[in-house]
Amino acid sequence: MKLYDLLDICKIMKIVSNNSREELAGLIEKLLAKNRIRKVYCAEGKTMMPPDANFSARDRLALPINGCHRMTIFSKGKVSEISPVRGEATFIPEGSWNKPDWILPVTVATFCFAPNETDISYVKCPGGKFKERDKVSISIGKFHPDGIQALSLMRNIFRANPSDRRGLSAVEIILYYCLENLKNSDEKYGKSQSLWISIRNYLDECFSSNISRDDLASLFGISSNYLSNLFQRQSGTTFIEYINATRIKYACMLLESTNSTLDEIALSSGFNETSYFCRVFKNKTGMQPTLYRSKARFKNSSKNSR
Repeated sequence: MKLYDLLDICKIMKIVSNNSREELAGLIEKLLAKNRIRKVYCAEGKTMMPPDANFSARDRLALPINGCHRMTIFSKGKVSEISPVRGEATFIPEGSWNKPDWILPVTVATFCFAPNETDISYVKCPGGKFKERDKVSISIGKFHPDGIQALSLMRNIFRANPSDRRGLSAVEIILYYCLENLKNSDEKYGKSQSLWISIRNYLDECFSSNISRDDLASLFGISSNYLSNLFQRQSGTTFIEYINATRIKYACMLLESTNSTLDEIALSSGFNETSYFCRVFKNKTGMQPTLYRSKARFKNSSKNSR
């Protein structure tokens, strides 16, 4: 596999991202002009995800532009297969998961929301097989305060009642603010910033897979040494420290919200050995998983008794 040096990567990612930014802005603008959002599917959080599913470390909103974005989610108390198309969307709140199958052709934009940064994963999949490097990550900067308010409103509406049609209006407001940022903000590129966003989003979603530093570097067409340097520059940590921290955060959620065994939680979090999982967990949290679960349950029972 060809390995690009730093300058080539920066140049390629900047050209691709700028072209994709203009293209995506035009597609979303046409969609909102011609189609109202008529349905939003909502995933539910704090459940153990199946193998190869994508975890949502941040609130995500998946918007099919063309084709069918078929996937599996946990919704209404059960695992369900859904088939969103143009004019529909899927809300995957923080702590939940989805599992696209990518068998059908689809063009989809997934908006990932954070307090100080919003980015979009733009995928044009011909169907049959999805390649991670076919995904383009576009940063649109800090979200407008009114957009953040609409996002909070959407989250609260769908948490209370996923069928509440007020949520559709909130989704459209959010998309309009995203479109405004997409068209008017000038993306500032550091060294391989777009590449870093792609890698970070991949690990935040797919941390449970059995992936090594060399596997990740190969997936994105870069050298292992360059990947290590990228982690140090962008996150101030190493690949293994980053992925273990993400895995432990997910494990904490399962310990708090499920009755799954330690073996099940370790495997779902990406650890092949429960003993290693317990060592990493204690190193990150200062306590064993069983003690963490006991304290979390005591805290929750105290809240409920008030």
